[in-house]
Amino acid sequence: MLVDGASSEVAVIDMSTETLFTASEQSVERRTLDGVRVGGFMPPKHMRAMAVDAAHGHLYLAEEKNSHDIVRTDLDGGNLKVIVPDARHCHALAFDGKNQKLYWSREHPSGVFRANADGTDIQQVAKETLIPQAVAVDEIHGLLFWACSDFSGNTSHITRAKLDGSGASSILTLRGHYIEALASDPATQRLFWIERTGGGQATIQSALHDGSGMKTLLTFEKNNWARCLTLGRLPKVAKQ
Repeated sequence: MLVDGASSEVAVIDMSTETLFTASEQSVERRTLDGVRVGGFMPPKHMRAMAVDAAHGHLYLAEEKNSHDIVRTDLDGGNLKVIVPDARHCHALAFDGKNQKLYWSREHPSGVFRANADGTDIQQVAKETLIPQAVAVDEIHGLLFWACSDFSGNTSHITRAKLDGSGASSILTLRGHYIEALASDPATQRLFWIERTGGGQATIQSALHDGSGMKTLLTFEKNNWARCLTLGRLPKVAKQ
């Protein structure tokens, strides 16, 4: 698991090439898993979210303030193309590589959406009354997760559904906490998320995909927390 603070808004890992992508408003950086920079490019201004399609060598980026578009680029930033125009107030992206579907959460209208990898066949798979801040996909077990919070952070919940949005049910309700980011690990069938309180205390939490077995993994210093997290497995090192 990788967490990043104010230097990066979002981060994703492509385990097929063992590449870490981190992004801010200034640049998208390509790095090795130990943090060495190997390349980068200028993203669209005010980028909010990012996802990677490792098999086809694509990055998906969501612009927040001006056009509100979701764009697709090559891993080096080339061949930039708008695939979902005006995805207003997109908060998070997730990519289902097995079924070649892009998922995103947005505020107006509030809910979770998906489309084909090229942006066609847009569907709203979930409607929400709260703000959907984060979305995660478990393509192995066919599950979709999203996290919602109200403006004040008084109430947050995490919902699980099938990939088409059917069978949705709330698996966790958090009082007085605001969820920043969400990730799923299909191998262990666990969720990971960043949550913070109105008092500025933040933690990384984890629970099983049914919401049970919740535990705290990391507590940040007060008023100092990460904005994103991503999961990946490092290659095993042979014993000497």
